Amino acid sequence: PVLVDNDAKAAAIGEYVTRDHESGDMIYVKAGTGIGACLVSDGQIFRGGRGLSGDVTHVRVADSGERQCSCGSRGCLETVASGAAVAGQLAEQGSPGMSLRDIIVAVGDGDPAAVTLVRQAGRLLGVALSGLVNFLNPNAVVIGGALSSLDAYVAATRGMLYERCQIGRASCRER
Repeated sequence: PVLVDNDAKAAAIGEYVTRDHESGDMIYVKAGTGIGACLVSDGQIFRGGRGLSGDVTHVRVADSGERQCSCGSRGCLETVASGAAVAGQLAEQGSPGMSLRDIIVAVGDGDPAAVTLVRQAGRLLGVALSGLVNFLNPNAVVIGGALSSLDAYVAATRGMLYERCQIGRASCRER
């Protein structure tokens, strides 16, 4: 059988299978140009009532400010924790035209502005995920996508989860 799905859901089931089901219930977050997520429970992707679960990109984030989102709202996760958000903030600081790949290189080179913005983006992802983690109590939170290659992003996300969650049984892992 062949199934077509969005990137976050496809990556989530791939992670679950690759981990040989060791993760139990798992929240997978794809952090790249945008943000997507998926809950895998008992080996199944949770799709929700209309099959559209996991659209965390438009969840309003406390401490996010009031940046305008592509959806028309303000303060969405996409506006503060995605690669596109970091690129936009770097452009505002005088580094226009940076791609996600450029941001990864800049962080690897220790560029202070890029590192600071990537850490802040990771913290805000952690803020957004903390409600889900507290509510769902997953065994693991797995961060994938291009931003997961940045230790500063993953560590900041993990730090916020430890700060805001009853996370004794859950673990946060990068892919």
